[in-house]
Amino acid sequence: MVQAPKPEWGFTRMQQTPSGNVDIILAGIPWGSYQFQMHFQEVTTAPEGATVLAGSAACKIQAFRVGLRTYGFQYHFEHTRAMLDALVRDQAAGADMQQAGLTPAEFQKQIAEHAEIYDRLSTRLVNNLVTFMFPARKKIKA
Repeated sequence: MVQAPKPEWGFTRMQQTPSGNVDIILAGIPWGSYQFQMHFQEVTTAPEGATVLAGSAACKIQAFRVGLRTYGFQYHFEHTRAMLDALVRDQAAGADMQQAGLTPAEFQKQIAEHAEIYDRLSTRLVNNLVTFMFPARKKIKA
């Protein structure tokens, strides 16, 4: 990981690679989608044996897989709408946004535009991770 030439902060358009388009963890995720970013560093070289699954214009390695069950993500699919809204009011986050060339008002506009589908895609990704990483061994009885 190295210092990025320009920080990525806010919603950025991600594009999956051909390998990402068929990866089981990204099943149901559009080949191109907006994902939430807040980073000042980037991966410029994938780990040995890794398959790059997604990238953005500014950060070519946003998601990768090594082997069958090891994944790395640069973007933040774990944020909820409430967490995103809280960032608009957070002074430290505001300073980071400003450093990345984004104002809280611009970020709030991005949230309004992308949060609903981002939430659905994030839920899908988490469900894929849980289903694949922790498969059910037997039927659970209620």
